Amino acid sequence: MKKKEVSGNKFPKKVVSIHQPAYLPWLGYFHKIASSDIFVVLDTTQFEKNSYINRNRILTPQGPAWLTIPVETKGKFKTNNLTETRISNRSFWQKKHWRSIEQHYGKAPFFRSYAPKLRRFYDTPYERLTPICWDMLCCFVDILGISTRLVLASELPGIQGTKTDLLVDICSELGASDYISGALGREYIREGKFEEKGIRIRYQDYVHPDYRQPLPGFAPNLSVLDLLLNTGPESLDIIMSG
Repeated sequence: MKKKEVSGNKFPKKVVSIHQPAYLPWLGYFHKIASSDIFVVLDTTQFEKNSYINRNRILTPQGPAWLTIPVETKGKFKTNNLTETRISNRSFWQKKHWRSIEQHYGKAPFFRSYAPKLRRFYDTPYERLTPICWDMLCCFVDILGISTRLVLASELPGIQGTKTDLLVDICSELGASDYISGALGREYIREGKFEEKGIRIRYQDYVHPDYRQPLPGFAPNLSVLDLLLNTGPESLDIIMSG
């Protein structure tokens, strides 16, 4: 798994955002990254079933369809954090996922441009969930032309606490002046904890943009794969218009 090095010294004060790993993330995920100086992949928390950590949707003639990485959770759900979450490879999911992508996007305008980079994620054996999410994230950020620094939470020294305390610790370690939270953060973040450290909170209220899709109507909230293969170099501008 490729890892960007993190020095022991704190970074200059910058805008930081934090999110759990995600497989084939949606547009808002990349909007948050591109709006930040540093994006932290929170790979030290517990795996959540039925979340977007190991799944997302692509567009088919029958409508949006899920692509889900099967993970081993039986007997491990309460203790299985993301660094330990193992993929269940008994179902040949990589072969199935690539077949679906090829079938439904093979004729998309930019499929041939990006297929070689994407295909390797379905030819490379992965035993754990975080590495494939991380490798894909680095690839998508590179393709989109986003210059934000990516950091794994598990690579940061001395990070402790849970919930708001964990977020504050990460932001403090990175010398953040601002923290970007998703809109749902308003429901659980204890803003006073950030204020004590002199960190300003900004909430991301992302409005999903429309873009060209080959089927009638418009299906929002799909994987960035749908945008990228249909609009190519325009993708980042479309993401940031939301």
